[in-house]
Amino acid sequence: MSTTTTIEAEGRGVCIAVLPFENLSGNPDQDYFSNGFVEDLITDLARFPSLQVISSYTAKKINAQAEDELAVARDLSIEYLLRGSLRRMKHQLRINTQLLEVSKGSILWAERYDAPLEEVFDVQDDIVSRVAGALSAQIDKFHLEAAREKPITSLAAYDWWLRGMEQLRQGNPESDQDARKTFEQTIAIDPHYARGYAGLSLASFNDWSCQLWEDWETNERAAFEFAQKAIQLDDRDHVTQLILGRVLLYRHQFDLAEQHI
Repeated sequence: MSTTTTIEAEGRGVCIAVLPFENLSGNPDQDYFSNGFVEDLITDLARFPSLQVISSYTAKKINAQAEDELAVARDLSIEYLLRGSLRRMKHQLRINTQLLEVSKGSILWAERYDAPLEEVFDVQDDIVSRVAGALSAQIDKFHLEAAREKPITSLAAYDWWLRGMEQLRQGNPESDQDARKTFEQTIAIDPHYARGYAGLSLASFNDWSCQLWEDWETNERAAFEFAQKAIQLDDRDHVTQLILGRVLLYRHQFDLAEQHI
């Protein structure tokens, strides 16, 4: 077992991994939606100090060995697995989810959600609330309420944000340009949606830090200004804070970077 994976699985509190949700929509183009849904679950659960949440990277490695996922989880000292499936229809969602206790191989909690598409955030909130309640009665109510405060003002803007993030993950100049157009569409839908500007910052950051050296100064300035704009719109969103913090790190403004991160 690698040192990185071992360290990641260690820590205080109950240890849980959220496995990738199976996309049952019959359309691989909808993978971005199920991936983004899972990323939001991981982020919300990670806010609870009594939960040690495994990164999505390690969770995908566990899922890749699905024939023996419980054994892999035991090796990593993971106590619980959250897994599920998502089917997105035109205006409807069907989500099945299960919380597994690794040591016993038993289902601790399971639920099926049939909901209109615009209620996706309510479904996320309910899953997080039920998992947190099942795993730790000591979780502070304040943190649960904080996890429910999503910086989402429009389902359509959120959908375009997820599409852009999926494009950025491809990691090449062409997909970065596609992502830039997608994030511009996000802002066109909702000019006050902070993550749209955060996405533009990320696209510029990619070009600045590792790809388009001939436009170094332009991309550096754009990465910083878009991240600042996102913070101005929503300084409570952890995603925008982290993006600005990373830009400041590359600008060698370490004290400011530390504050935002």
